[in-house]
Amino acid sequence: MQITLAVAQRPATCAATLQVQARQASLPTATFSSKQQAAAQPRRRPAQLAVSTRGRRQTVVTSQAAAVPDPEKLDRFKSANKDYAVLTKQIEDTAAEVVEALQGTSLFLVGMMGSGKSTIGKLISQALGYCFFDTDSLIEQLSQKKVSEIFAEDGEAEFRELETQVLAELAPFKNCVVATGGGVPTRAENWGHMQGGISVWLNGQPTLLAHRVVADGSAKRPLIAQGEGKAAGGEGLEEYHAAVARLTALLEDRRVLYEMADLAVGLEGSGPDADIGAPAMEVTYRVLHAINERVKNDTEERKRRMDFEIVREGELPATMRVMDSPVAKAEQQDPFLP
Repeated sequence: MQITLAVAQRPATCAATLQVQARQASLPTATFSSKQQAAAQPRRRPAQLAVSTRGRRQTVVTSQAAAVPDPEKLDRFKSANKDYAVLTKQIEDTAAEVVEALQGTSLFLVGMMGSGKSTIGKLISQALGYCFFDTDSLIEQLSQKKVSEIFAEDGEAEFRELETQVLAELAPFKNCVVATGGGVPTRAENWGHMQGGISVWLNGQPTLLAHRVVADGSAKRPLIAQGEGKAAGGEGLEEYHAAVARLTALLEDRRVLYEMADLAVGLEGSGPDADIGAPAMEVTYRVLHAINERVKNDTEERKRRMDFEIVREGELPATMRVMDSPVAKAEQQDPFLP
């Protein structure tokens, strides 16, 4: 299968929408009846609810005592809201710095299944004002098949080829966040397609990833369903342990490849989030913060390299001459030179 993606303004920047040149079915527009629209309206507070009793309108007032929340739960709720507001502000401030520093450089998220590449990618794209693309979703649109169906009917090799074609089409564009498939790093040519941007490895432990994969349905993951123990066919703890075993084996095979990414961001959580990892907003901030720190460090390193003094210039042979540093000239063009 040959893949062609049509995106406006190639290759300077990507458009907000992507046109798929394949047998893509048009999506129906959602319409609502008058009853559905009425149902969608906000409900009145219980104290304002009126009912008809024997021709008279009577106001029903709920018990205020029953509505008093538990003080401990209320404190936790207020604390969570405060933390969320602080985190949102941190994301906004960091994203503003990152946008200015990146100057349109695209981001590629890599990592194991269950690491949240699609979820985190969407949040990052919203924060930066970038376009978001998911390679698995694009492949499904183009082939009109689920990923699991492609694996079953055409084989893994065909799926990997489709992944490479999609990456090749997306590579020239700026201002994009691309969530890649878990096996993308296993092909050398895929790294070539991603080298024009910044690659970020979302790194999670197999036990953490297994919780997410099982909760999402391990039958959707061909490499899990085909693994030893048939994770998709188990139940409860059996399915979870089978998923952990398969994910551990996959991660061991791919770890050295994931480590080739420009940045690595951990997914670990604490307290109630220990099993399933940190919340998506927290990981989003971690990614943006890591990018921001990397850009700052690279900028300082470039300045340090250009801070030198030429001595004994007059003693140079006649065949040699002093020229301006090409790194200095390129600084305004590429902020990620080594």
